[in-house]
Order: sequence, then C-alpha cells, then structure tokens
Amino acid sequence: MRHLGALALAACLLFLSGCQRTAAPRTEAEDALRTTEGALATSNLDALVQAREAAIARDERFAAERAVLVDLLQTRGQLFGRLADYDTAETIADAAVEKAPHLPESWLARASSRLTLHRFDEALLDLDEAKRRGAEPDALEALRASVLLAEGHTDEALPLRRHAVQRWASTSNLTALAVAEVAAGEVALAKQHLDAATRAFHDVAPFPIVFIAFQRGLLAEEAGNFDGAAARYRAVLQRLPRHVQATVHLAAIELARGRPEAAADVLAPLGALPDPEVMALRADVLERQGHPADAETLREAVEARYRTLVARHPQAFADHAARFLLFRDAPSALALARLNLQVRSTPQAFELALSAAHAAGDEGLRCRLSADARRVPHPTRRLEALVKAGLEGCAPATLPAVAGGLSR
Repeated sequence: MRHLGALALAACLLFLSGCQRTAAPRTEAEDALRTTEGALATSNLDALVQAREAAIARDERFAAERAVLVDLLQTRGQLFGRLADYDTAETIADAAVEKAPHLPESWLARASSRLTLHRFDEALLDLDEAKRRGAEPDALEALRASVLLAEGHTDEALPLRRHAVQRWASTSNLTALAVAEVAAGEVALAKQHLDAATRAFHDVAPFPIVFIAFQRGLLAEEAGNFDGAAARYRAVLQRLPRHVQATVHLAAIELARGRPEAAADVLAPLGALPDPEVMALRADVLERQGHPADAETLREAVEARYRTLVARHPQAFADHAARFLLFRDAPSALALARLNLQVRSTPQAFELALSAAHAAGDEGLRCRLSADARRVPHPTRRLEALVKAGLEGCAPATLPAVAGGLSR
C-alpha cells in the first residue's frame, strides 16, 4: 500500500507483545508541528477523489488522471478502512493500462494496485513494463523497494531506500527508510530517521506526520511499552480522528489492559465501518462487557466478511483472515497462513504459519516450518520463541532434510 513520485501523497502514507508499565511517554518533536485540521484534510482528500472521477467521466482520454486517482483511492482506503476503495483502484488501474498502455504512469499505477493487493509477481512485471515505457527511475525504485520489503527481501530493499535518501532526504524517503530499517531490526537507526523525517517536514498536510507518529506507536508496542504506544496512537487520532489503524491498535491496547469501555470509546468514531478488524474488536468488547451472544453474532458476520474478501483478493486478506480464524477454524486458518507464506516469507508470515500449525495440531508441519524459519534473516523475538518451541518435540534426524525449503 505504498506509492511513487508523481503520486507522492500515498508515498507519505506507507505505511501485540507483552505489556509493561513505563514512565510517562516523552513528547515527540512532531507533536509541536501545526498541520491542517483532520476533518478538513479528510474533506480535501474526498474532494480530490471526486474531481478526478469527474474528469475521467467527462473525457476518458484523461489517462494521467487515472494514475492519480488510483493513488488517492489507495490512500483513502488505507487511512480510513474503506476497503471498497481498493476494488475501485484496481478497476481504474486496469483501465489505465487498457486505454493508455503507452504511458509509463499507467503501468506504475497498476503495479501499485497489485502491490496493495499482495500480487507481488504481477506488480514486478508491471514495473518492468513501466521501465520499458520510460518511467522515472525514482518512481520505479520506490515501488520495487516496497515490493521487496513486502515479500520479506529486506536486505535487497534497504539499499534502494538508502539510495533514495541519498538523492533526496525528504520526509517521505526518510520514513520509508525507517520502515525498512525496522524490518531489518535496525530500530535505533529507524528512530533516528523518523526524527530526521520530522525535521525535514515543511508542509501543512497532516498525513506524513500521522504516519511518523503511527510508526513510533508500532515501535513502542513491539517493545512492550503500551503506555508509549497508546500515547502515539492518540497523537495520530488527535490529528486524524478516524485513522483506522491507530484506532484498532489503541482499542486493542485498552482491551489488553482490561478496559472494554475505554476500547468501545476508541472505536465509537468509526461507526458501523465494515472493516473486519474493527468488527472483530467490537465483538471482543461485547464479550468483555458480558454480551457473549451478541459477540458471537458479530463474529459470524466477521467470518463471512473475511470469506468474501479472501474469495476476491486471497493474497491480500489471507493473513488477516487466518489470524481471526486461528481459534475458530484452525484448519482453515492454517490453509490461509500457508497461502500467505507462499506469497511472502516475512518473520510475521512465519509466526502466523507456526501458530496456525500448532492450533491445528499439525506438529509435523510445525517442525518443518520451524526448521525453515531458522533461515529468516531478521527474525523477531516472537519468531525466535516460536521456532524454539516448535523444534523442541521434533526428531532431530528429520530436520536437516527439510531445512532447505518451505513445505507448500
């Protein structure tokens, strides 16, 4: 869900562990920056989408407008959980290639759409075609790095991200580099580059600053610092009240703290948004509030929603659906987790597959996956723990034979 040069807005928008109590979270430099009020920024984004849609409706020859519209729709979908925007963006990107194949922007737009939907091999083919059509090197490099990172090829993506910063140390390039560094386990460097990204900010749009605050929240959450994470997510929501990812993470933290009423308050601004992660959290809140029947009814709706989304975009929603189904339908969760692992070999993909294999009682697969996961170049602490547990009951003689490749 990342993008490129002429479509720079979404490039700024690229983008639960143990709980520990800490001292009051520090104030970050970006908190002092003044940006456009969130409701106005959201309205402006909607207006941009509508303007491009109107331009295309008036004259189909406005091919460049399609590329911009794809970017705007993906931005809105990511920020506010409007999943239908991804379907619309896919349709428009396909039309861009069909109606204006001579424009490199058409192929870049479709590559971006396919990246968002985790169709990585197809995205790379579109990038190759965009290159043949004369696409800007910066745009190609940015999207290629995003694909590599999403696939789990962090060591290949990092040089591209560093090269971009060497050319132009913008807020967008610095935050993109920080994301890659986090994936590589270089957290201290990532924090330095988030600080640099804040210093490089000279705009009024809230989106880049929201992205930085959200990344800081993820870092704190991964470290087990729920207080620091909650403070960062609240900073995001102060600037952009309906930011769906910050809402989901903050509500999950409140639930982890045993505060379902606070979680309900966090979720309230999203209304009846049909995002399955939001719906699942609402079900958890109902359960904690003593309404198990209502919670189960809502979970059935979540399951149906995921099955619909997986049927349409299997690669994009396999991991989300697998996490939800882990303790409801372990065999289905395992099948989805294995599909996700075929698409990308990230530490998180291995974590999910190992958890699903254990939940489904497939200890043979768990052993094979644990052996394969030892080859992941930048494992998380959670993955290391899962691999250690997964290997404990395995017959040592079988491990060397399976360590060379994944079981598909």
